[in-house]
Amino acid sequence: MPNAFFYSNTAIQTTLSGSISAGATSMTVGATTGFPGSFPYILAVDYGAATEELVKVTAAAGTALTVERGFGSTSAQSHSLGAVVRHVVNSVDLTDFRTHEAATADVHGVTGALVGATSTQTLTNKTLTNPTVNGGALSGTFTGSPTLSGNLTLSGNPTFSGAPLFTGGPTFSTSAPLFLKTVGTDVALRTTVSGDSNNRLAIRADGQLLWSSGSGTADTNLYRDAANELKTDDALAIVGELKPANLVRGTRAAASDSQYESRVSGDANARWFARADGQMWWGPGSAIQDTNLYRSAADTLKTDDNFIANGNLTVGGAAAITGKVSAANLRTGQATTPAPGGTPGQTSVAVTFSSAMPSVPNVIVTASSASADLNNSNIRWAVQSETTTGFQINCWRDTNSTTTFNWFAVIE
Repeated sequence: MPNAFFYSNTAIQTTLSGSISAGATSMTVGATTGFPGSFPYILAVDYGAATEELVKVTAAAGTALTVERGFGSTSAQSHSLGAVVRHVVNSVDLTDFRTHEAATADVHGVTGALVGATSTQTLTNKTLTNPTVNGGALSGTFTGSPTLSGNLTLSGNPTFSGAPLFTGGPTFSTSAPLFLKTVGTDVALRTTVSGDSNNRLAIRADGQLLWSSGSGTADTNLYRDAANELKTDDALAIVGELKPANLVRGTRAAASDSQYESRVSGDANARWFARADGQMWWGPGSAIQDTNLYRSAADTLKTDDNFIANGNLTVGGAAAITGKVSAANLRTGQATTPAPGGTPGQTSVAVTFSSAMPSVPNVIVTASSASADLNNSNIRWAVQSETTTGFQINCWRDTNSTTTFNWFAVIE
């Protein structure tokens, strides 16, 4: 163990080079010849006088000494220039010697057990702080939170409890449960990065894996939900190709919930998604979806929007339009009513056919503006003044906005 104090057999008596007060923490002496070269050591100031005081020297710069005052129950007091200064053995030293000599236990006692540097011995009730064990076999139970570092090799069937910390590259060779817990939700194994306040990865005794950022609590999991089924309660991002060898299936709580989606990088909304009820929607990616396709009734597929077939459109059953449709008896187009100028307000637009029709057609009009307020509660429209050359669309709405309509005129 390190020395509590240092001593010299050749220290020469000296004197103070200046007076010091009772509160001074430094003093200057005439010389330090023979004084100990290490610290601390003890000096007597005003040696042999009624005002003698012991001080502990903790540092020196030449003949200037840094001191702690009133050592060994002496009193800190003022000392004058020329006061005698001497390196001494004191009562604290001698009392410590006699106390250790008289002890009946521990390493300094007459009957105490000593630990030999080369002896083969059994140690009992000893606390080893930061020991280095270079070899040998360790057995028994280790408690607390030990840190095992280096390339440690563990064989047999060790069981760990508490919170052991492994650093380096430990090797485990065991067939028994390595981390045994009594409760399934207890963490059996965890990993952290230096500075983390939470686990990056935690493996519970029941096999559930939990991940976090290290700065917050776990937010992602993976576990066995049922026989032959692995589940996460969070999102799963697959960067590579997904190659299912069986059915891809999902379950949602509501029929209108999105089941499958596709997006282009940077999109704010899905370009396409299929709802849980089978209804499909399309959009530009930068705004909400505006085109759909769904089963509206038994044996009926429907869209609420426009449908364009660049090729042939083949109808295997009955068509909704009767009679022959040709360029002579069919007109289609788009028209926009101006903003009504108030809320609510009424506006209209006149539609003129590109050429006159043989007779007055049937006109069908649907609103196509991409607007969240296109519903029966705040927008209404009607067709009037149908002729062979055109018609008029009247529009009532609760917001001061334009409305775009798709129209279809046909002669049956």
